[in-house]
Amino acid sequence: MLKKVIGRLKRYYLAYIKRDPIMLDVVRWFSDDGDNTLLLDYPLTPESVVFDVGAYHGEYSERVFKKWGVKEIYAFEPHPNSLKTLQKRTADIPLKIFPFGLSDTTTTFSLSDDANASSFMSGGEEDTISCEVRNVSNFITETGINQIDLLKLNIEGGEYAVLFSLIESNLISCIENIVVQYHTCVPDYEEKRA
Repeated sequence: MLKKVIGRLKRYYLAYIKRDPIMLDVVRWFSDDGDNTLLLDYPLTPESVVFDVGAYHGEYSERVFKKWGVKEIYAFEPHPNSLKTLQKRTADIPLKIFPFGLSDTTTTFSLSDDANASSFMSGGEEDTISCEVRNVSNFITETGINQIDLLKLNIEGGEYAVLFSLIESNLISCIENIVVQYHTCVPDYEEKRA
């Protein structure tokens, strides 16, 4: 309970006293009901191609399918427990589920085991799970995907590496819309975000 109160006080301080730009974006997101408006406000059709990177339990993929009937959704989730839930939850929708994440390299890494905040960026002593990521640019090239209508990134700090890889390979030009949850757990995140 005390942890929640401290968290709320910190967010209030950052938004309304310090006027932190990222916290102001968070406040704006919630005041706009972003989860039900901005997150789903894209011109998609059943023929669209969607990448849900950091699919977690599949809520976003499920909402995209229900709203537009998109038949080609690629869902990436490296955490084994989240992957099992994703597979069960979305068994009735035509997802292409991949048991790895996307990054700027292909490797295995230790992922903190912290539910929807699991991250390879956290430096705590909590339990970790070995997971795999693959190079996003290589994945797109090898699968022959020519256009991505929507790329959703919520990967707890790994979004910068994915975006830089896409920019460097010029594959960013084949992506029509990108929605990103930026995280502050990365060194120089403000510069990287800009």
